[in-house]
Amino acid sequence: MLLTASMLTLAACGNSSANSSKSSTKGKTLQVWTFTTDMKKIINNYYKPMHKNLDYKIKITVVPFENFQTKLDPVLGTKNGPDLIALDASFVKKYVDSGKMADLSQVGIKSASANTTNYVKQVGQDAKGHQVALSWQATPGAYYYRASLAKKYLGVTTPEQMQAKVDTAADFTKTAQEVNQKSNGKIFMTSSISDLFEPMIGARKTPWVVNNKLKIDKSMLDLMDMSKQFVSGKLTQDTTEQSSEYFSGMSSNNIMGYSLPSWGLFYWLQPNAKSSKTGNNTAGDWRVVKGPWSYSWGGTYLGAVKNSPMEHEAAKIAKWVATNPKFQTKWAKDQNDFVSNQTVVKKITPQFTSKFLGGQNQYKQFAESAKDIDGKLLTKYDQTIQKAFVDNALTPYSQGKISKAAALKAFKDTVQNAFPDITVK
Repeated sequence: MLLTASMLTLAACGNSSANSSKSSTKGKTLQVWTFTTDMKKIINNYYKPMHKNLDYKIKITVVPFENFQTKLDPVLGTKNGPDLIALDASFVKKYVDSGKMADLSQVGIKSASANTTNYVKQVGQDAKGHQVALSWQATPGAYYYRASLAKKYLGVTTPEQMQAKVDTAADFTKTAQEVNQKSNGKIFMTSSISDLFEPMIGARKTPWVVNNKLKIDKSMLDLMDMSKQFVSGKLTQDTTEQSSEYFSGMSSNNIMGYSLPSWGLFYWLQPNAKSSKTGNNTAGDWRVVKGPWSYSWGGTYLGAVKNSPMEHEAAKIAKWVATNPKFQTKWAKDQNDFVSNQTVVKKITPQFTSKFLGGQNQYKQFAESAKDIDGKLLTKYDQTIQKAFVDNALTPYSQGKISKAAALKAFKDTVQNAFPDITVK
């Protein structure tokens, strides 16, 4: 009788626990905050159709990029905050190192991410090595160039020949001068100095802050000199990144190429290849090469908020989006996005050709570029420090408005004011 009673008691406890677990999410709402509408597409078109038995609702709030952190910071970790957040690479480390992100090991992230591109995992790990964020994307950068212009002014007819012309920074500069000379100054190698900045910032050897001290990698000094040479020598059109002039160059015939990440192909280049004003269409005339630098630019990372009401469910979504091969295969084919699962990349790479790139296989190029990217370069200070570098040092120096010494001093002073606790020398 005692044994029977004990078994009944245990069964009752077991049923109670199971019911409690089942009802813990039933009828609740999982809050997702994102700066990109891609998350709506992923949740509504991929996650929900593949998880039809969810007993909770998912509410997705899209906050404009420029307002995202301002709105998120005061409520992160409170009852008014989200359970799942999408974080851009420019500020992901701020949240990864905040102590407010849930350890994704609770949903088996280590084994699930065994085939994830290494640098993507590095970016989402906190100081203790816990995986608190992860991305379904890898975002290797490249140099996209106009095939017809390369043939006319450089005698180049294949991507392999073009790569040889831009294999190092010195080669890139020499080729830019050749383009300028042979076109009588009509063709610019780049639209903006951002076409130098974005790759070189990702190709540094040293992070901006090490042991709480500001570090200026030698490549940043080289970037200043190279940018000044490009501006003064009229090797660049010297537009501002993402300005109307910057985008209009994608449909004109005066820009040889752009340094862009994998997502730049379908978010920026393809939509702007045709001009509504002139009717000119450059689609099919673009090609892509690695260029002088291995770098990453952008990317969206997902993480669950620690102690939020739906923390565990949010962690499961983050894991699924960032590691599920079925989803990533479909996403890659539907969006032409370059994904982070290396097994998926290897499997689908032979299937890719791009009409926009004249039949070139961009996936093959991106797969090679992604191998050399160092995710440990990112710090929580990057967004502020890099803006300070561009505004106070790179731009005014490249335009000849200030000396190099004065530019670096202005940069250091701005960093010191922004981060009094960092040692700046």
